[in-house]
Amino acid sequence: MDTVIALFFTIATGICLSPEQMSERLSRQYDEHLMIQGIDSEKGLMQLFASPKTGTWTIVYTMPGMRSCILRAGVGLVVGAPLQPGRETSYD
Repeated sequence: MDTVIALFFTIATGICLSPEQMSERLSRQYDEHLMIQGIDSEKGLMQLFASPKTGTWTIVYTMPGMRSCILRAGVGLVVGAPLQPGRETSYD
């Protein structure tokens, strides 16, 4: 099952690197740094890299002994601030 999940991530994003290379690339290209991380029930590592300066963010997933793959990336990150009235909060 783990291999299938990792293969899906590779196909979905096409961007998988060693954990060290991923961290270095996100730092160098986007000024993103590790903000939050946690281990899931499959022993995979989920990480949120972000840049408070630019508001960009990237979610990276790594299975034990495997490459790190980008799940999602975006803009508009707000760290530690509540949503403001009138701000878009959904895809409606």
